[in-house]
Formats: sequence, structure tokens, C-alpha cells
Amino acid sequence: MYKQIINWKTPLLYCNCESCFVSHVAPCHVYAKLKRGNYAKHCAVYAILWYTIQCLYSLNYYVYNNSCPSEEIHYCLQLEETECADYYMMVNSVATKCVFHTDANLCTYDEQSCILPKEYRQLDTIIFFTTTMMYTCLCLLHYSLRKEIQIKKEIQYDATCCLASTCCYTCGLAQEYRELELQNTNDN
Repeated sequence: MYKQIINWKTPLLYCNCESCFVSHVAPCHVYAKLKRGNYAKHCAVYAILWYTIQCLYSLNYYVYNNSCPSEEIHYCLQLEETECADYYMMVNSVATKCVFHTDANLCTYDEQSCILPKEYRQLDTIIFFTTTMMYTCLCLLHYSLRKEIQIKKEIQYDATCCLASTCCYTCGLAQEYRELELQNTNDN
């Protein structure tokens, strides 16, 4: 009369070297293997999403490190050591950071240009929203895969589904990978 409640065969944070290692090192392989169907397509979609997120992190790091301080000044020479890093100046219409040279005890402009504060805020906003969109897509991929496995194996929905799809997706992939491996072992 009542349907038996089925849970995952292993808990979410179960330590298994193979499944944890493969899920952390090659999540696109695990996702494509679990998804079943066109392996290359699923692996490529996951890899492109993951790679795009990594590129966005690198771009954000570059933009942050090359942004101008918030205050503009006409000449860096008049600044003391403690305040030199807080200013930038325009040299031939190009923004450059003020840099203090301890050997000469002098504040001068940097050789590299910097990104103006207004442009930095715009770039930072674009990077933030793009990264958020990519992470949302990645979470949806994980959630849909986990839901497919739960429906196929009639596993009861629990609160760890959300956690495994968002915060701890490699652990979720490892749990799903173990579920597949245990099924293959039982079938043989």
C-alpha cells in the first residue's frame, strides 16, 4: 500500500577517494557519464561553463589589480609615502597610479596605465552579473541531473539536494557517481 522510502546509498559527505578525486579533478567527465547519452556534448557544455567561470575570475583579478585608486591628483610628486598609493594622475590623458619609490624617497606615476574608477565599477558589475549567470546555469545542470537520478531510482527528495546542487556540487557529483558505481557493481 505504501511505497518504501529509498535514500542515497552513501551520504553526501562520504569520503571515497575515487569518487571525490574524479569529481574534483574532472567534473565534466563525471557529469557527462552520469547524464548518459551524448557524452561529448554533455562534457563540452559543462567544460565550457566551468572554463568561462575560471576566465571571469581571472578577468576580475586583472581588473581589480589594474584599477586606479579613488582619488585623482595633478602631480604625484607632492605626496608623502603614506598617501601615495591612494591617488592616481593623468599623463597624456592616460590614468596612471601614483607609486612611492623608497630608494629615492619620492612619489611618481607608474609606468602602466590603470582603469578609472567609473570604468572599473562598470566592468566589475558586468563581470559580477555574467559570473552569476554562469553559476546559475551550472547549478541548474547539477540540479537537473540530481533530479533525474532521484526520479529514476525513486530516491526520496531531501534538503541535501539543494546543498549538493549549489554549495557543494563536487560532493553531489561524487555521491551521484558512487550511486552509479554501486548500481553497476550490483548489476554484475
